[in-house]
Amino acid sequence: MLSIYLRWAHAADFLDPSVAFRPAMRFVGKDVAELKFYIAEGYYLYRDKISISPVDARIRLLPPQFEHGKLKDDENFGKVEVYYKETLIILRYTNSDATTPIGFRVVAQGCAEAGLCYPPETYYLPARR
Repeated sequence: MLSIYLRWAHAADFLDPSVAFRPAMRFVGKDVAELKFYIAEGYYLYRDKISISPVDARIRLLPPQFEHGKLKDDENFGKVEVYYKETLIILRYTNSDATTPIGFRVVAQGCAEAGLCYPPETYYLPARR
């Protein structure tokens, strides 16, 4: 299984995942937030490897709205949808307690075109007003 993540080169030749895939979240309206991933040149994120869940059970997340990505014939996962450069995900939610801080747990996985696939990374993101 390790060969899926380290194909050719040394990990030191690649960006840290926190640099290669940078998420940001912000409010854009009542009970709506935008999750944006900034993706470094030469890297991509898998669409089906992104999952989002509220940190607090009082927040109910509706199905996220993903942008369309590009189809890629990936040697690890076959035909998949991926994102390059950046992608925007719209999050609609309900909050049963207006005093509850809004935050989301985001899990995402991506790769470098040069041969390194990272394990899934977990991010905890507050949406800021």
